Amino acid sequence: MKFRRNEAKEWARENLRGIWAAALTPFDPNTLAIDEAAVRRNFRHWMDDLKIDGFFVAGKQGEFFSLSIPERKRVFEITMEETQGKAGAILSCSDQNMDVVLELARHAEKAGADAVLIVTPYYNKPNQEGLYQHFKAIAEAVDIPVILYNVPGRTVADMSNDTIVRLAQIPGIVGVKDATGNIARGIVPDAVRRQSQSAVGVAAFWVVVALRTPRAEVAEGRALRGGNFTARHPVPHK
Repeated sequence: MKFRRNEAKEWARENLRGIWAAALTPFDPNTLAIDEAAVRRNFRHWMDDLKIDGFFVAGKQGEFFSLSIPERKRVFEITMEETQGKAGAILSCSDQNMDVVLELARHAEKAGADAVLIVTPYYNKPNQEGLYQHFKAIAEAVDIPVILYNVPGRTVADMSNDTIVRLAQIPGIVGVKDATGNIARGIVPDAVRRQSQSAVGVAAFWVVVALRTPRAEVAEGRALRGGNFTARHPVPHK
C-alpha cells in the first residue's frame, strides 16, 4: 500500500474525490461468461469520453451475486489494468462469509485497488454488536481501506449510526455508502466528523445511476461539486 493503515483516513480524504460511478458487468449473451472486451471498452468510454473520476466495481450494479469468486477476481484484474493511473477504483468484496470477503479484499489489494466496499452480511441478520465485530475483524485483517455499505432493503441488516460511529474509530475504515433511502441517515453524524475526521463524502459524489443516464448525471454531479445545488440537467433520449 502507498500508506500506513493509520494514515488511511487522511489518504482517502485526499484521493477519493470527484465523480464516482457504479460500473456494470457486461456478459456474453451466448456463453453468459463475462464479456472481457466489453468491460474494457466500457471503462475506456467512461474515462475518456465522460471523464468519470472513479468507479465502484462488482457491486449491486455490477451483479456480484451472479459472479463466481474467480469471475469477481478477474473483473478486479481487468478494472485495475484499465484504470491504473487514470481513475480510482473501489472494488466490492461483499459476501456473507467473512473468509470470502477477506480472500477478495486481499486480491483487490494485490491488484492495486484504492479501497474495498463491503456490505453488511445478508441473510444472517446480525445484531449491532455482530456488525461491529464483523467489520472490525475485516478492517484489522487487511491493509486496504474499507468502506462500509449499508443497504438494509437488500440485506435485512440495518447498521445504526451509533455502530458507524464506533466503527469510524478503526483506522482502516474510511467511509460509508448509505443506501437506506433515508436522507437523514446519510448525513454523517457530528461525532464521526469530530472523532474520525473521515469526510470522504464531502469530497466525492458517488452516483449509482450515472452509467444509465451518464452525461446528465455526471454533469449534475459536477455542478453540485461546484456549489450549484439548484442545477438540473435533462436526461438524454439516447
